[in-house]
Amino acid sequence: AVRFAVPDRPAGTLSVTDVADPLVAYEWWRAAVGVVGLTPPGAGKPVTIIDSGVNVTHPELAGRGDLVMLNAQEPQPLGGVHGTAVASLIAATENGVGIVGIYPQARLQSWESAIGSGTQLATSEIVKGVLAATAGGPGVINLSLGGDSAEVPIRQAIATAVSKGMLVVAA
Repeated sequence: AVRFAVPDRPAGTLSVTDVADPLVAYEWWRAAVGVVGLTPPGAGKPVTIIDSGVNVTHPELAGRGDLVMLNAQEPQPLGGVHGTAVASLIAATENGVGIVGIYPQARLQSWESAIGSGTQLATSEIVKGVLAATAGGPGVINLSLGGDSAEVPIRQAIATAVSKGMLVVAA
């Protein structure tokens, strides 16, 4: 049964921000999520990335005093490729290198949830990460991960986080 039908129309146009970083012209996602032309809020609430860890020496993240590791980042000492990419998309600063993130002033936190070689995300580690982020008070949790089934422990951890004022953004 069809509940509704509407013509497919353009919902907006893509454009880029006028900043000096060399790859900004390719950052189609900035306009797609509606941040072009907006001024991000100042630093405040943390954005916790629950992923494969973060490489703290990556040029987009190196030297940040506001990047906190909530647990050990593996593979040591660099962290994971995907988690680093997510962190860059969120908070890379305008520094003349690579891209500019959506919220460059973000206070970043990372929870490494990958085990072994960094390619398998453990349910228990995801739950621990959500609860660790929640314990720090209201903020944002980013879960750029997915699986082939819904995991009850993860759903319960997310429900706890939301009940305590967290905004959970998930793939």
